[in-house]
Amino acid sequence: MAGPGGGATLMPTTNRRIVFMLVIAATAVCNRSVAGQRPAWPTLAPRQRYADSLPNASLLPIAMTVAAAEAEGRLWPRRPEGCTQIVSECTYYFADATPRTCTQTGSAPTVRSGEIVVGGNSVSPVGSQRIWWVPMHPATGDSLVIRATLPASPADTVRFTMPEWSRGLPDGEFYWLTKFLWPKAGHWLVVATSGSDWGCFIL
Repeated sequence: MAGPGGGATLMPTTNRRIVFMLVIAATAVCNRSVAGQRPAWPTLAPRQRYADSLPNASLLPIAMTVAAAEAEGRLWPRRPEGCTQIVSECTYYFADATPRTCTQTGSAPTVRSGEIVVGGNSVSPVGSQRIWWVPMHPATGDSLVIRATLPASPADTVRFTMPEWSRGLPDGEFYWLTKFLWPKAGHWLVVATSGSDWGCFIL
């Protein structure tokens, strides 16, 4: 620390020791991973070891009711490892466990179901809507698969697969940005999957 004349003034040895210990403690907290994930992913996480045994969501039937969707969520395989998104996303979106239930978006800017967070123009879709999807465990080889129905008109369904990832900034989160043309206005029941990550939303 600087003294009145601009020179360096040493603090007492005891105080220096305390400050040094506080710096070490703060550094340890900052470097601690969240739920076991790496501090950051310069690239996508490696392909999951059991990825080939996961259900092929693009071939599965579209859930016509909330009960059917949530029953699928209970059976969908879970990844045992912690969050593999960047640390800020793991801390902000995935710090706690969230049930695999069908979540109403309402007026919230972002909502989470299971291991997927959705945001963007996801409220009461009419026509073309830009929606982003953030999974808890982005990995090489995964695709976003969307299966949706309009419960008030079960004949209206949407099935969509997005294989290409987007990324926020050079070291930002991995996500998908989709643009849907919904056949009809209304509250759509949407099941989204990405590898072992599963989520259900009422948009």
